[in-house]
Amino acid sequence: MEKIKLVLVAPLLMVICLLGCPGSIKYNCGDQYYTCDEIFSTLPYTNPIRFDPFNDVILYADGTLVQKTWRSHNSYDLNQICGSDTIIDIGFYDQELRIRNSVPDSIPIHYDGFVVALSPVACYKLLWYDDLEFRFGDTGPDSVRLIDAIDLDIDHLQKIYIIDRGDYSIKIFNKEGAFISKISNIGIPKRFKIYDEMIWLLDGADNSIKQYSMDGLYLGQVISGDYFEDIVAFKPYYSSIWLSDMGGSRIIYKNIHGNIVAEFQGHFCFKDAIFNIDKIVDLADGVSVVDMENDQIVIFVHE
Repeated sequence: MEKIKLVLVAPLLMVICLLGCPGSIKYNCGDQYYTCDEIFSTLPYTNPIRFDPFNDVILYADGTLVQKTWRSHNSYDLNQICGSDTIIDIGFYDQELRIRNSVPDSIPIHYDGFVVALSPVACYKLLWYDDLEFRFGDTGPDSVRLIDAIDLDIDHLQKIYIIDRGDYSIKIFNKEGAFISKISNIGIPKRFKIYDEMIWLLDGADNSIKQYSMDGLYLGQVISGDYFEDIVAFKPYYSSIWLSDMGGSRIIYKNIHGNIVAEFQGHFCFKDAIFNIDKIVDLADGVSVVDMENDQIVIFVHE
């Protein structure tokens, strides 16, 4: 059986692993094995909504962005930095983009890194976390302006892709914030990821996951909604895909050919503690989840 290493991030774990978790100690919870690796305290913040393990940052519902540092952290008030708008997502163009989006080594990456913060009606480009460069997405004709943005990602060419629930589209901007194009006729887009030079999109119209080319050409369906209830998050991961369905109460690691590799339902245990997985709202790095209800972050990492 393939081993899976589990990193739990929650205030409670500060008590459980106050002195640090011993390496390579396995705890048998049913038919899975987990290893405590490190602790990333969420105190004194609550309601995490986004987690980026490559950059060691957590975005909270009140707009606080926390960046992990050695034995400490830096925090930034993005709502204040971005003009009091409500920040709902954040994306990075950085040295880890090649790994995060499975970009082939043969494709050049430009390392002029930047951060994009998203509100429902505008985007903000930062360099890096608290140095605001400009705002975009809220100017121009109605057809190109953001109406109700909910999700973003960045490709290896530094183009910024944004789901706009206002007109059921993906709007594309360059790194200077200029509108490039719009992908329409994609059902009811809920979440998406750029991976293997394709757009993987969760379609709320039929609860399925579909693939599109980077310019919007439909390539086919990867996951049928017939087998899942209310998919709330997903992430491609090599030849498989992680899903959170049934309102977020189940996490499934599924081979795209149909085989379920691992499944976690309702709750899982770590030492003597039980952690619920209700209302999971994000899957980052393919195998990490944000649990808003319990203010914790869970990271599954393959050994």
